[in-house]
Amino acid sequence: MIVRIAAALAAFVFVSLASPATAATGTIYMFQSNGSSTLTFDVVDMSDPSMPPTTGSATFLLWAATSATSGTITVTAPTVIGSSGVTIPAGAFTAKCTSTMDSGGMFTSKGTVRLSTSAVTCGTLAANKTGELDFTVTLTLDDTADAYVFPADTYTSGSLRVTANVP
Repeated sequence: MIVRIAAALAAFVFVSLASPATAATGTIYMFQSNGSSTLTFDVVDMSDPSMPPTTGSATFLLWAATSATSGTITVTAPTVIGSSGVTIPAGAFTAKCTSTMDSGGMFTSKGTVRLSTSAVTCGTLAANKTGELDFTVTLTLDDTADAYVFPADTYTSGSLRVTANVP
């Protein structure tokens, strides 16, 4: 049985009100999602621990200048609820942010991080850098029986939140 989970994707940006000419404050010139606004996870077998977890990914474009303080890219897990009321916990998701292009040499990935209902840092932006960053957020839903078991159901989701912060 296949259970499809669609997670709506929204990119939220926290931007300083300072102008780009102000060196003491970071600036986000552009932050956007590239591509689909939906991530779909196929849960093929919910009882076999040898089955691999399922993944979905989204790509983003960030053009920013950091100040003397480093910035962050954070991810907050989506809320996923089945029609029977069963909730897939936020901790069932992990995320990994990877750079596909980093013209300013600013990005460092935190590797694979376990998500929660609050923001989790998946990457940092080095201080005093300016450039364009294309990055991918890969979400993994751990649906193996040894971790989480999800009953067959129709699941709907709230927004996945990806945030760039350059103080």
